[in-house]
Amino acid sequence: MKQKTEKIKVYNLIILDKSGSMGSIRQAAIDGVNETINGIKKAQEKYSQTQEHFLTLHTFCSCEQRDVYDNVAIACVNPIMESDYDPCCSTPLYDAIGFSLTKLQEDISHAGCTTTAVVTIVTDGLENASKHFTGSQIAEMIDGLRKKGWTFAYMGADHDVESVARQLRITNTRQFEHDDCGTRISWDAEMRSRSRHYDRIQAMMERGPMTDEDRVACMCSMNERFYEEPQNSIFVFGSNNLGRHNGGAARAAVIHHGAIMGQAEGLQGSSYAIPTVGVSLKELIQAVQRFCQFVQEHPEMQFKLTAVGCGNAGFVPEQIAPLFDTIKDADNVIFPPEFVSVYNNKCK
Repeated sequence: MKQKTEKIKVYNLIILDKSGSMGSIRQAAIDGVNETINGIKKAQEKYSQTQEHFLTLHTFCSCEQRDVYDNVAIACVNPIMESDYDPCCSTPLYDAIGFSLTKLQEDISHAGCTTTAVVTIVTDGLENASKHFTGSQIAEMIDGLRKKGWTFAYMGADHDVESVARQLRITNTRQFEHDDCGTRISWDAEMRSRSRHYDRIQAMMERGPMTDEDRVACMCSMNERFYEEPQNSIFVFGSNNLGRHNGGAARAAVIHHGAIMGQAEGLQGSSYAIPTVGVSLKELIQAVQRFCQFVQEHPEMQFKLTAVGCGNAGFVPEQIAPLFDTIKDADNVIFPPEFVSVYNNKCK
């Protein structure tokens, strides 16, 4: 008789701040959650023989702690709507983490099989309203769960993200600009990180039967690399002609990818700048051509292209996407959804 393939239950928990300050990036947050839902569904389909994914979406402010989804099988999860996420009031961050982790621990204890959890905390401000949990209690809770193989990530804006996360015993951190572009970039990076993490889980499962102790040790070793980008991964962003990388994708390139102030074009750190603001359309086209040539000359690099030119530069995807036609089928380029939609419509 053929042996039944072992499965691991993956509990995905998103703890999402809905304090008043999140109102200015409300739609970007909604879109980010929905893209994450879609990404988890793809992972479930890809690894249906070895992984079972569940989602809890916990939103919080000082007047409400709410599970929009409460450990729902990912196949049954629908995109959230504006009515599901209406920012207001203050930030009881510790209570949100404490309540949701306590409940998830209870759910996992009843699962009766191989399990793990992937927890992402998203907030744009500091704790200011908790009544039930303290920071030291949350840090102790997270530290204990990490030792059981749980993964924790912290995405934040408008505060010292690394310092706060460190106090909570979280090492996977990502800081984003508090605007639509910065929020979308951060959620996109989060989903890529999740996809890589699910791939690592799959590789672990393919090793064959493991003791619980060995599995936890394996999970702990991979969890600290959640936000780690692959080697030779290049973030491609639009810059201005003076190389002042002060906002949006350009600012993210400085914070996370080594972009250099004053350098308007070309490879810098793990990023590549294409000047889109303060240049003529002819100059923009020439810069894109130079980038496409660079991509073809460096097949060993993986390029993550943002929607260059479609922000402050004032262009639309229908104008910019065709400029990259010579590399749109390249295996080493990931195109933004805005450009993919243009390519798909052209094929209809």
